[in-house]
Amino acid sequence: MQRAVKQATLRWAKQGVARAALGRALGVLDAAGIDVLPVKGVVTTPLLYDDAAERDIADVDLRMRPRDRVRALRACAAAGFRVGHGSKQWGTFEAIVNGTLVEVETSVGPPGLCGLTVDTMMAHARRNDDGYLEPELHEHALLLCVNVFKDKLARARGHALEDVARIVRIEAFDDALFVRVVHAAQSTTLAWLVADFLAQQGDTRWAEIRAALGPPRRAYAATYRALMRRRLRGRFLLPLVARAASDNALERARAVALGAAGTAWWLLGGRGAP
Repeated sequence: MQRAVKQATLRWAKQGVARAALGRALGVLDAAGIDVLPVKGVVTTPLLYDDAAERDIADVDLRMRPRDRVRALRACAAAGFRVGHGSKQWGTFEAIVNGTLVEVETSVGPPGLCGLTVDTMMAHARRNDDGYLEPELHEHALLLCVNVFKDKLARARGHALEDVARIVRIEAFDDALFVRVVHAAQSTTLAWLVADFLAQQGDTRWAEIRAALGPPRRAYAATYRALMRRRLRGRFLLPLVARAASDNALERARAVALGAAGTAWWLLGGRGAP
């Protein structure tokens, strides 16, 4: 009992630290005229949990338009944040704000994986009571699916999977609208695999959504699930196979080519991310 209380207190404290880092980062970026969209834990905690202590948080996740990345990185550096240049391929960078890791990305998952763009999410976002942009519910649900999918589902963090399980249960969630968002993003197979993974664990809501999504690319789905069950072989092949989840053949080819280039860079001793 005492250990549980300590863990809950720690999670609550980490949430407070993350919120403070978010506020400071948004202040700097807003002053630079850069639109920023917070996603994942800093958004899902107040949305999906009655008590912030229920959800752990390790960092702050932000999305911004690709054209703003370099300017944002410079603004963060000028503000005294310790910055890492991240990956040009992914359009990312990192900053340490008040001792908290802030991760900035300019796409929804690796390039080519999902057709939902940050520009689209920005256009549909609303400003919440705290004064910052908040993603449209169903687009955010897809982003959360992409997040656990790229982390190979079974190896995704527990709180990330819990967010995905919970978001479809809130009153405002509309299955038909979610399906339209997924289809428009050409991410049916990706979302179906996430839904199937949760349905296999007894999640009836995601079983309903799996049926509503329609059939995936069956050969790909079978390959992905088989690799997910193979610890050693899957560990090396699954990340590359996961890149090919898009329903769009051209985007699949682009995503796999970029993934292969990144792997080759790492194997040849390249430092950082390409």
